[in-house]
Amino acid sequence: MAAAETANCIMEVSCGQTECTEKPNAEDMTSKDYYFDSYAHFGIHEEMLKDEVRTLTYRNSMFHNRHLFKDKVVLDVGSGTGILCMFAAKAGARRVIGFTRCHKRTGFSTSPESPYTHWKQTVFYMEDYLTVKTGEEIFGTIGMRPNAKNNRDLDFTIDLDFKGQLCELSCSTDYRMR
Repeated sequence: MAAAETANCIMEVSCGQTECTEKPNAEDMTSKDYYFDSYAHFGIHEEMLKDEVRTLTYRNSMFHNRHLFKDKVVLDVGSGTGILCMFAAKAGARRVIGFTRCHKRTGFSTSPESPYTHWKQTVFYMEDYLTVKTGEEIFGTIGMRPNAKNNRDLDFTIDLDFKGQLCELSCSTDYRMR
């Protein structure tokens, strides 16, 4: 299997690639192969989430030991559905990274040209046009914070610095999303 066909899906936002061996034939599988392959099926994750005793025990052990999580960085290797990541975040971890292995890259885009998702698509229109050639890079930052008067609104600031072959633009633009 090529590196491009497998990925480490990081729930934090990014994805990285890794090498892996192909899944063995059924007659060549060991107990270890069967064990790890079982997590590739959604049914096991549903079963674990429905196991209230197990799930609440994990949650309570984290919530009752908040002092161990406060301001820490937590790495959950083999995070599956990410339930333990959520518990760690709610227990006060400064940052939580959930890491699980996928047999193939997964993801989606909220680009206006991509199929619709329930996360909607937000387009920020700028005052000036950018003419960008293939290979040129746009540098900048996007800041987001709750609005001071109404925390259900979001204030965005986009700082942009572009020096291309056909145009140059440095600007800072503020937006409000209601």
